[in-house]
Amino acid sequence: MTKIVKRLSKSDLIKKTKVKGEFEKFLSYKEAWARIRLARKSGFYLEAITIEESIISDRLTSFVVKDRGVTMGHKSIRTLNNLTDTWVQICNTNLSNLSVVKDDLQELQIRLNEWRKNRNTAVHGLVKSGTSRDTDHVENFLKLAHMTALEGETLARDISRWVDSAR
Repeated sequence: MTKIVKRLSKSDLIKKTKVKGEFEKFLSYKEAWARIRLARKSGFYLEAITIEESIISDRLTSFVVKDRGVTMGHKSIRTLNNLTDTWVQICNTNLSNLSVVKDDLQELQIRLNEWRKNRNTAVHGLVKSGTSRDTDHVENFLKLAHMTALEGETLARDISRWVDSAR
């Protein structure tokens, strides 16, 4: 006999336990990481990339808004590109006040910029006008999307650790 197990969602847990604040955020991240792993294993690389971008953006927004006083909704944090530029500018201005190693920060910023470019190529690359007419275009797209999803997962974790250590 097959036993059907209902997977509880974050909202189910919140309704049942009436938790607030940090625990809600924990549940959101737990679900996000689970979905990243499932998406990658299932070959849904764009879904993984999108969730990774969400985590990266959330962590950087937390740093620039909560820790550095940038106003939420300000144009400097509307896109990942703008958010990255704001983060780099804040870090360059306040490097002596941050409890992080300069080389680690620069390496992380370079990795984020490269990943962001690969993310754009992956998200827009499958059917974009002017794509290669090569017969292996889809195969190359899937390879790039897979590698971008793998790097995005690592990068999201590294940026999360960086934000925690910079506080």
